[in-house]
Amino acid sequence: MRDVLSLAYVFLFLFCSFDYSLSQDAFDYKNYLKFKAKELGLHKDRYWHILLHYKKTFNGYESYIDDEKFFLAKDGKVNPEGELLATIDSFFQSPSEKQNEYPKCRYIARYEWLKEKLNINNELLPDVQCLEFEEIFQRLNPRSASLIFPASYPNSPASMFGHTLLRLEGEFHSPLLAYAVNYSAIPEDDFALIYTFKGIFGYYKGIFTALPYYDKVREYSDIERRDIWEYNLNLTPEEVRRMFLHLWELKDIYQYYYFFDENCSYNILFLIESARPTVRLVDKFRYWVIPVDTIRTVISEGLVEKINYRPSIHTRIKNLSKAVSEERYEKILKLVGGQINPQEVVNSANFSLLEKQKILEISAEILQYRYFKKEITKEDYQKRYFQVLSARSKFPMSEESKILEMPSSPETGHESSRLKIGTGIYNGNGYLDISFRPAYHDITNNDRGYIEGSQIIFTDFNFKYLKNKFFLERADLINIISLTPMDYFSKPLSWRVKTGFERKGFSFAKDDIYYFLQAGGGVALKRFTTLSYLLINGSLEFGGVFEKNFSSGLGLEVGLIKSVSNRDKMIISAETIQYLLGDKHKLYKINLIQNFFLRKDLEIGIKYTRQKVFSSYSYDLGTFINFFFP
Repeated sequence: MRDVLSLAYVFLFLFCSFDYSLSQDAFDYKNYLKFKAKELGLHKDRYWHILLHYKKTFNGYESYIDDEKFFLAKDGKVNPEGELLATIDSFFQSPSEKQNEYPKCRYIARYEWLKEKLNINNELLPDVQCLEFEEIFQRLNPRSASLIFPASYPNSPASMFGHTLLRLEGEFHSPLLAYAVNYSAIPEDDFALIYTFKGIFGYYKGIFTALPYYDKVREYSDIERRDIWEYNLNLTPEEVRRMFLHLWELKDIYQYYYFFDENCSYNILFLIESARPTVRLVDKFRYWVIPVDTIRTVISEGLVEKINYRPSIHTRIKNLSKAVSEERYEKILKLVGGQINPQEVVNSANFSLLEKQKILEISAEILQYRYFKKEITKEDYQKRYFQVLSARSKFPMSEESKILEMPSSPETGHESSRLKIGTGIYNGNGYLDISFRPAYHDITNNDRGYIEGSQIIFTDFNFKYLKNKFFLERADLINIISLTPMDYFSKPLSWRVKTGFERKGFSFAKDDIYYFLQAGGGVALKRFTTLSYLLINGSLEFGGVFEKNFSSGLGLEVGLIKSVSNRDKMIISAETIQYLLGDKHKLYKINLIQNFFLRKDLEIGIKYTRQKVFSSYSYDLGTFINFFFP
């Protein structure tokens, strides 16, 4: 019987390929399409897997999408063939009053692809008009796309690694009037550490949203002090349309958000692949996905044709203030505060033409920043901003005003994963050590492409071979430092938080590994090429190494970070902690590190550590080499 049906479908296929309309009432068109789809193996097609976000598993396939309403088959999440057949079935449903929710309109990317592959005769399907889709598509008219990278922002747990989003641009519109497509976790106003924990273990739902690009620029550049890098993609208008079709299907659809893999950057890659299925982006990432690495991958696949830089307000203020002596800063603050009228600057004989231009330009930028941060009222902002711009308009635009120091773009920095191999002497005994971290950057590394004074380390495991023993010496689960220099116009807080496991290193019979949590805050200052900082840290430690099983205290850390050239970096720090609870003791520690950058992904350095814990002294003198890789 099965062979008879197969022969019947083959005959049906051959006959209908000439002219199905000759006998529309004689055959089941839906079953014919399903038979043809199975014969062509469309459920195995790479584009179908892209549209459904399928990944290969040990037992078959599974979609990254977690929202049940994205699938038309009950087992569609794990059954590509069943989902394909259910999708064809859905095109023959009787239309309801909400035609925009009809499968042909709701899953329009699937429909258009199947229509092309199966040569579907639309006249044989229920008559449905996808008016909402057509109206929105015609209004946006996306013709090109850009991958957007707001630089990392350590003061926000959600943005420590940076972020990626897409910008869909019309034919004639300004980029600021384009739409930004963003994938992010749905916030629940949790405390920073709770937010980080939930983000790591997938307790948030993530969805795609679309907003005017100027809103995202205001959020990232004007409020969060983040420079923005724009990577124009060489997609054709037809490819951009395919991307839009897929994005339409993902509207109001969620999947669980994970900081390390199923994050903003990973899901954006599916959109790019939906536009150009011949590129393979998602397959390049397995265990973790760091936004800057996705930028490198998109570039390596030949998708980027141009890179644009959009500096933040803070960057513009910092650049403009270089042309004004510090004696003029007080005048700027008074102008911003409304204590003096901008006309006084225009009429003053004490300022050069360039100084007048810069004072007014800096004032305008600071007014914008304070307004976006809601530090001044809308009425005060409009009044003062208009006065400053009116005064500035009396002077021509100088060439010097157009000059902006361009930082290194993010993708030019070292790769995210690091293997560190070292050797040295610990209390007179030679040792070897090796450490591995998948992400991402510490303050001893080359800052090219990264934010100076920032450190973001996850799961850095350090093993040591000493006295014929091989053991885990330290495991930094999280080690984040944000040293943001204060200046005349801005007073940001510097801070650090770290947690993990380590050994004290003192000579006791029970030198067990213990758990630690340390957090602190303070200030940082930048003078010429030297970044100095002071942090007050609180420390909490648990483990069998302590007689009372725990120890807790408060301490102080000071340090200097200096680069003689762009090929080296030196770090000197001193730390003391007074443990007042549990096992009462004191820690004194001095660190010196000199790092040399041989190539982008190769560093060598020397280190010296001297510390006292309880009444035991120890020192560590060694050398190391860092290898960075994707």
